[in-house]
Amino acid sequence: MSRDAVGNLTLEAQIVRISDALAYLAHDILDALRSDFIQLQDLPSEAVSALGERHSQRVNAVVENVIESSWDCSGEVDLSDDVKPWIRMSPELGQIVTDLRVFMFERFYHPISASLEGRKAAAKFSACYLNTSSLTLI
Repeated sequence: MSRDAVGNLTLEAQIVRISDALAYLAHDILDALRSDFIQLQDLPSEAVSALGERHSQRVNAVVENVIESSWDCSGEVDLSDDVKPWIRMSPELGQIVTDLRVFMFERFYHPISASLEGRKAAAKFSACYLNTSSLTLI
């Protein structure tokens, strides 16, 4: 998240925003791995090297990076009056997270119609609907 993107958000709101985005990504990666939709070796190698192989390692690495990168928000750093502290990750981790998001959109987040399983499920729902005269969709 860039300094411009946080606008007038409080530090608490910034924490919620970045935590939410990172938690979704971490859990989606975990879900993709658990479902065997992707394999660990499919993930970008830079991400695995920087964040680790296990879910707990990835979450810990990201949390530590955000804390270290945002330390000026702790109140332990003297800031000039015109400098507004903001919650962020390092530029290096930001690039890794961006690369992971791109990877997930290319390999995991795709329209239901793009997969054979999705087309089969849609066909079954359609057949069920067409064969059940009392069923109405809202």
